[in-house]
Amino acid sequence: MYVSLTWGWPLEDTENWQIEVIIVRENGRLVVDDVIYLKDKDLAAEYRLSEYLAAGCDGSHWVGDRDQRNDQKPQQK
Repeated sequence: MYVSLTWGWPLEDTENWQIEVIIVRENGRLVVDDVIYLKDKDLAAEYRLSEYLAAGCDGSHWVGDRDQRNDQKPQQK
């Protein structure tokens, strides 16, 4: 399903996002499986909400932000 999201206050600039919502049937109900933010004039590439939320995770385990881990200096003995 394609959806347009708008955020902002009346009489001010608003922001708009075009998204695709992936819906699946689970236990006889429709549920949101993922959200894809579509490429547009403000967004250079598509990305999935599930990828964004999983950043810093190894499966179901939090391992921290990859950028911070790569920037850490080796500990001296």
